[in-house]
Amino acid sequence: MYNSDAADGGREAAGEYAPTPVAVIAALKRLLDSEELRSSVRSRDFLAYVVSETLAGRADRLKERTVARYALGRGGDFDPRTNPTARVQAIRLRAAMARYYAGQGSEEPLVIELPKGSYVPRFFYSERPRAVGRAEPLRPGVAVAQFADLRAEGHRDQASVALSDSLVRSLSAFPDLRIIGPVVAERGVAAPVDAPAIAREFDVEYVLAGSVRSTVDTLRLTIRVYDGASGRVLWSEHFDQDQAGLHGFRDEDRLVTRIAATVGDVRGVVRREVERHQVGEDDPGTEVRAAVLAFYRFADSGSRRDTETAASRLLTALEVEPRNVVLLSMAGWVHCLQGIMHWTPDPDESIALAERLAGNALMLDPASAQAHQVLAGVALYRGLDEQCRHHALRTVQLNPANASLLYTSGVLLLRTGDWDGGIEMIREANRLNPYHPGYNHVFLGMDRLFAGDNAGALAEMSLLHQPDDVWGPLLRALALAGLGMDEPAARELDTALAMEPGLLDNDAAFITDSLLDAPEEARVQLRRRLLDWTRSRAVSPAQAD
Repeated sequence: MYNSDAADGGREAAGEYAPTPVAVIAALKRLLDSEELRSSVRSRDFLAYVVSETLAGRADRLKERTVARYALGRGGDFDPRTNPTARVQAIRLRAAMARYYAGQGSEEPLVIELPKGSYVPRFFYSERPRAVGRAEPLRPGVAVAQFADLRAEGHRDQASVALSDSLVRSLSAFPDLRIIGPVVAERGVAAPVDAPAIAREFDVEYVLAGSVRSTVDTLRLTIRVYDGASGRVLWSEHFDQDQAGLHGFRDEDRLVTRIAATVGDVRGVVRREVERHQVGEDDPGTEVRAAVLAFYRFADSGSRRDTETAASRLLTALEVEPRNVVLLSMAGWVHCLQGIMHWTPDPDESIALAERLAGNALMLDPASAQAHQVLAGVALYRGLDEQCRHHALRTVQLNPANASLLYTSGVLLLRTGDWDGGIEMIREANRLNPYHPGYNHVFLGMDRLFAGDNAGALAEMSLLHQPDDVWGPLLRALALAGLGMDEPAARELDTALAMEPGLLDNDAAFITDSLLDAPEEARVQLRRRLLDWTRSRAVSPAQAD
């Protein structure tokens, strides 16, 4: 796979980190959609191919012959000594990219470059200064990086995820701050935080990062606030919590509230820094904490097993804190998903329970965005499309900065027939937090395919390489086939068929539980495209290599 540490050798020594694959794909999509490349099919296909191959760890294969065959559709008898097609197209692509970075992309933070004499692209952050005046001076932006868990292997859980997510919620209550996150770092838990890169990516002035360590008795959370321009540490502090006392929401909230007040208050760290520049209860038990951590594991994986665990533990936690709105909403969503996916013996009963839990949450807090999302899911299950759309839109209205809720609401919208509205919402969710799991790009990849943008679809699906998710190889196969790259497409289709052997047998086989999160008409259209392609080749996918 792509090694971001080695992507731009000279920069590591200078203290700058190479871009992550997620950031590269975001920059690639902007470039593909630019005026300079939008109407040039060959240049778009060329660029999408060489970037996706580099990110997949196959840069050593990017020679003139392979690029001509797979990106430009030349046959196996292509001879670069007598045919300059690839070289000519590379010259045209470099010229188009130069125009983009000189004009529309002049403030692009991340640059994709195709060096002369090479077909392997380079990715690096621009040295250009950020544009003055883009940020809101009286509402500074703070990106919260997900906390690193530095505890020994075997002692880690989802505490770092839960604490960083809770801190984002607490900081979001300060109306004079613009909070982005949690941003998931991809360089490993022990790597230094690249604050300037994060600040450029999310257009913020400050970056907050933290780490979790522990002894036998104490959990230590270390928080740092960085200046986004220089990377200088503006403030750092340790927060210690007795392990025995950190069980429920109350204890976690007390810890998070201390941090949020120190950072975000009107006399807190960020506001003091802005002004300097402008001027010259009872322990609720372990059940609650276990339930919340189980919910985070479920949200991260989406697997049936983790869903069942979260459902059980959340109901147990509600016996301890029956009036906890967050627990009610979490439990409602998990049971709603179980019903929609038919992961319980009685889906109707799961849906009814989800509806009761969401109703209880809304009686306690009518502004609970997640409770409205549960009701949207209930309505979807019952075929009440208008009601589903109403609650999905209400969810976003109540919490427009929560990228996870935004993504799920987008999925619900497109499931009710509002494809364009759902895609726009999913696109906005990924803009707010592009470090979402790869499956968040599935529908964006589909949308690119349906629009005839195979290069854009390949770029989207370059981020989905989960070993048990059939969508990645399936959509990559379609994108590569659309680009005329039959051999790589056949390899991807073989991977998909290894996961779902009956995928192409009939419509019923294609519409399986693993594909249940896409509208039926979209699945049927994708299957027909695959069948048309395999028939046009008149060979089985396995024979294609």
